[in-house]
Amino acid sequence: KTLFDEKTIYAELPPRFMKRLVLHRFEKTVHYVPFFRQASDECVVAICRKFHGYMAIPDENIVTRGETNKELIIMEHGEAEGQDGSGIVTEYSAGSFFGEMEFLGLQETSSITVRALTYCDIYGLKLAHIRTTMAEYPVRGLAESCQACCARAPPPCERPEG
Repeated sequence: KTLFDEKTIYAELPPRFMKRLVLHRFEKTVHYVPFFRQASDECVVAICRKFHGYMAIPDENIVTRGETNKELIIMEHGEAEGQDGSGIVTEYSAGSFFGEMEFLGLQETSSITVRALTYCDIYGLKLAHIRTTMAEYPVRGLAESCQACCARAPPPCERPEG
């Protein structure tokens, strides 16, 4: 995604500066994922350092219905369109996320196909990559809040601006 290796840069920074940089860099991205809101700044920094970024080009499938997906996908920039098996179309843009049911282990395969409409900057996060982080920084009721959030989350195009 960039010419820079963010992980190497973060590792070479003084801890307090690295924390401020990561919190600033991912402030909006993390703000839109409701189950990270309860986490401490230290936990958020540790989780954000596990993000892996990539780009989707127009007409590329980001996620394909029926395929195994174990990632929480967070859109940082761009627009995408998701379609489920019944033909319902959902629009995704900066701040939208999807794949939470697979990320949480509540589904094995994706129930939607999400296709990039424009160039999209995306972050992926695998639960396996953050298990140690979650053990080190326990977030009280995280699993319950994730499930409750997913059950009542508004459609991505109706999320509040912040």
